[in-house]
Amino acid sequence: YVLGFVAKKPLPGSLLLAWLAALLGYGVLHGTGDLSLADEAKATAAGLLLNLLLGVPLFGRTLLVTLLSDRNEILARNIRAECERLQSEGRSNQACIVVLGLAHCNGVKRLLCEEK
Repeated sequence: YVLGFVAKKPLPGSLLLAWLAALLGYGVLHGTGDLSLADEAKATAAGLLLNLLLGVPLFGRTLLVTLLSDRNEILARNIRAECERLQSEGRSNQACIVVLGLAHCNGVKRLLCEEK
């Protein structure tokens, strides 16, 4: 998913990869060293701040862009196919009921309204 995000959105994706590399690099370089209690507290606070300011928004964006948008396209395609199947069988007066999670409602609605 991270590489898919990098392909779709190069700048935020590159920031996400840099953030992951920094976390891994810091853990490898400083994870085994002998730190004083004060240094450990500073490192923990800095890591927490880095995660809150950079990591959470980027991972949240990754999930929204790659998971939701891709899934919305699949859901909209399947809903449209089911409606077309009902219409081709002469049952166009029947409703096609769809239950979606809140995160998918607007995206699927937009795709179904656009693709006419």
